[in-house]
Amino acid sequence: MLPKASILDHSESKYGRPFVSECKSVLSIIVIFLPQIIFWALVQQQSSRWIFQAKKMDGDMGWFTIQPDQLGVFVPIFIVILVPIFEKFLFPLISKVGIETPLQKMTCGMVCAVVAFLISAFVETKISESKISIFVLLPQYILIAAAEALVWISSI
Repeated sequence: MLPKASILDHSESKYGRPFVSECKSVLSIIVIFLPQIIFWALVQQQSSRWIFQAKKMDGDMGWFTIQPDQLGVFVPIFIVILVPIFEKFLFPLISKVGIETPLQKMTCGMVCAVVAFLISAFVETKISESKISIFVLLPQYILIAAAEALVWISSI
């Protein structure tokens, strides 16, 4: 008797080959979408955590003061700006280095999110040392918008 390729193959006699095949398909999809669930949970968490971070910063622009909760509007604005830029310039550019599949693009988006959170951690250490401008948060907001755009575009 030949060894079974998957643990699910042992259930073929009870449930039939079509059902086992469908279960394998669902499991392969779960492997792709499970990281997305974690990604979107972290992205949604940043909206509240980064506002708390901004409360410790100086939002004064001279003639206008940016309130911490107003920073949330930047991510959708950056996404609207970045999506056409990615479609026109970034995706053709990264395809030249071999990043072509949606899964590879989603991975790039998740790496952008990691870098955004690392920047956030660095900014947090600087906040404890001195009062800094709220505009220091813009790079992390741009990166999280890029991450969202990469993951969102690639998953549709």
